Amino acid sequence: MSLGAGRTIALVVLLSVLAVLSIASPDALKSGRWGAPNPILPEGTLVPDLITGDVTWDPLGSPYIVTHDAYVDARASLTILAGVEVRFEGVWRMAVNGTLRAQGELGNPVTFRQNRTGMQSQFVVRGSSAIVSFRHAVLDNGRVIANLTELEADGLTVRCTVLACDAAIEAGAFSKVTLRDVAIDGGSAVTTWGVEALDTPGLILDTFSIEGMSGGVSAGRCDGCRIANGTFIGLSTSANKGVELSGRDSAILNLHFLAPGSHEQIAAYGDRNVIRGNHVEAGDFAIGAGGTGIVIEGNVVENPRDFGISVYPTAGALIRNNRVTGGRVSGISLGAGSQPAYGSTVLGNFVSESGAGILSEQAQGLIRGNTLRGNTVGVELRGGSNQVDHNHLEFNTAQARDTFPGNSWDDGYPSGGNWWSDYADNDVYSGPLQSIPGPDGIGDAPYAIDADSQDRYPFYSVPAPGIPEELTATAPIGGLVRLTWRAAPMADSYELYTARTPTGFDFGVPMRLPNVTAWTDFGSRAPGAHYYVVRAHNTTVGRTGATSNTAGAWTKEFPAGVSTFSLPLAAYPWIDYTASGWVDTAGEFLTFTGAKGLYYMEAGRWRSVPGDGDPNRTLRVGAGYLVDFAARASVNFVGLPAAMIDYATWPPYPLAGFDAATTARELAATVTGDDVVLTWPSLAGIPPGNGTYRVFASRSPGVLRGDPGTDDDLLATVPATAAATVWYTHVSALRAGPAWYYLVVPVRAVYLRGASTYSVGVLATPLDLGYTAIGLPLQPFENGTYVARQVSSLSRPEFSGIQWLDPSRGDWVAHAAWMPAGMYDADFEMIMGVQVDATTPTRIVFVGV
Repeated sequence: MSLGAGRTIALVVLLSVLAVLSIASPDALKSGRWGAPNPILPEGTLVPDLITGDVTWDPLGSPYIVTHDAYVDARASLTILAGVEVRFEGVWRMAVNGTLRAQGELGNPVTFRQNRTGMQSQFVVRGSSAIVSFRHAVLDNGRVIANLTELEADGLTVRCTVLACDAAIEAGAFSKVTLRDVAIDGGSAVTTWGVEALDTPGLILDTFSIEGMSGGVSAGRCDGCRIANGTFIGLSTSANKGVELSGRDSAILNLHFLAPGSHEQIAAYGDRNVIRGNHVEAGDFAIGAGGTGIVIEGNVVENPRDFGISVYPTAGALIRNNRVTGGRVSGISLGAGSQPAYGSTVLGNFVSESGAGILSEQAQGLIRGNTLRGNTVGVELRGGSNQVDHNHLEFNTAQARDTFPGNSWDDGYPSGGNWWSDYADNDVYSGPLQSIPGPDGIGDAPYAIDADSQDRYPFYSVPAPGIPEELTATAPIGGLVRLTWRAAPMADSYELYTARTPTGFDFGVPMRLPNVTAWTDFGSRAPGAHYYVVRAHNTTVGRTGATSNTAGAWTKEFPAGVSTFSLPLAAYPWIDYTASGWVDTAGEFLTFTGAKGLYYMEAGRWRSVPGDGDPNRTLRVGAGYLVDFAARASVNFVGLPAAMIDYATWPPYPLAGFDAATTARELAATVTGDDVVLTWPSLAGIPPGNGTYRVFASRSPGVLRGDPGTDDDLLATVPATAAATVWYTHVSALRAGPAWYYLVVPVRAVYLRGASTYSVGVLATPLDLGYTAIGLPLQPFENGTYVARQVSSLSRPEFSGIQWLDPSRGDWVAHAAWMPAGMYDADFEMIMGVQVDATTPTRIVFVGV
């Protein structure tokens, strides 16, 4: 063989090897699948020290492996596509001086991951004078730092499981930060913040959750910032805070803090900040704030270990429409010290079961229209020149204390002072000196607070027990209805009223009970409907308070075989229905143990439980169902009807108001488009120019009979009219929600309240294309009387037909769209389901009680 021939053979072999390598995929080379595993090259794409130019990381090169600090050049742009994984083989840093865009997709994120076990701290993605954005991205054991950077996130999850987790997101040096849909989970060994920002004006943190951190959000020198729609879970109870903000013109909105909570859940200091709509369940200090012109409103605070809402130092603060329960030291406190503290307004708040309901050390403040109930002290003033009027002070151990001269506890005559649950004088006279014969709703004698403080014009409020709240009907084994309720203040006995319709109570014929909070109705086995209300009575003062909510129970006899049913009553809003499934679900429908099957309609077909249906599906009002019984069965339905009434005789209510037997039943509702128009009869005791009607609205009927002015949602105040009928339009009601319940209360001269109407409900049931099973969610009620409906009343152009189950035949009967009323028709009753066939998506609106 010649030397030339040998070179030719060698070249052919080399080319053959290169050809094999050229057809092998890059992944094959990296993984060593062409022979033994490659001991040198790890699986994936190695990230270089310096990234320059416009670079895209795609799934073909994934995972991208960081084995040292990596830098994105100031003129470079790195785009990471959905599905890519970036692995950090140690505590390395990706420093961005240019642009980094992680562009994941919902369900297919970009993932940054610490790949080595035993690491003590997190890898870092750090932006300096850069643009960094995360869209649907996950950082496992990593964190983000931004300085002089435009940082944006929309769908970012940051998790940490190493021993020393630092702040998940840290921003400063006037970075522009916008974070939306962010979830941060720090495990249990975290000693710092979820989000820590300093000098980031205009920061936006919206729709987020922070769990297992020592502190939630720290935003220092943060002007014009917004922290909103977030949830805090398992924050440390150490000295850290849930949200700590310093800056001006910022907002903290709609945050939810779950127990146990940090030392101080919200701490915000700066001028003109707004703290609104937050729900704080624990913490030592629930809300602490200071600054000029701050607003704290619409927050719910439950069981803070020390203070509910505390403001200091501040001038001109507005604390409005908050609800605080169980503040050990105080519900609302306004501090004063070396800095000026004056001119704050405390308006329309509800504080109960706290140390001091309202404690103010400030001067020149206004405390008006608040309800203070069951506190150690209702209102305590430690500063001067304050105005305190139109507050309800109810059953506090000490109603009020005033340790500083110059405060006024009334607004003069005839505006009046405050309501005091222990005021026991008469209302025989009227006028500024209470010397003119004739009552005016103001007590004839002042209410003494201490030796030099008094309410000169207390509202006439004969002592009476409070409202038995949360009246609940259940149907335990045996089918008997058992009632329970919360004990009412001052009650030493109770009066029980029963009726067979939700508006049929005779308040002149009570059943007298001893001082109990439970009662069993041994007559409730009778088929049909049973309704109940309770009033508290105090024998010593001879007074009976206002009604509880109405509780209902339906006893229904079902034949053997298949029957339709629907829920005739709504769920109790104060019960946590934690048990999913078909028994003890929302609506408190208790199934009979002999039921062979339950059926619900989904996508136009019946599904069975057990069987092809969802056993955890809950029952809802307005839907129709099927049940198959092996034998005749008696079933109890319990819950809330639409009809509630706020009824009390004179006293304690100074006005008669609506008559429970007549005018109280005449509140009517009609629907035009999405608007609900309410009408009710004018009352002679509410004359034009000297009376109004307060319209309350709620999405649950039970809420209407909470505490007047606190649990109720005051929708509107309608002036009295000389016409025989008063009306009000709730504009776009059904666009805001499918279910509304309305109740009207008469009020004269601001403070004279009378008995209400019965409430009326409006419920819109949406229908998809094709078959839907519906039920009658409300008893039709018009002009104070019950109205009978037939199945044919559901007919409309959008329906091709309606089907109802005839129990005697055990078969469905069809009423076609072209049939007249009465042909293949039946009474459309409560606890009955029907099928409708819609040719286009639509809705049915029901009005009733």
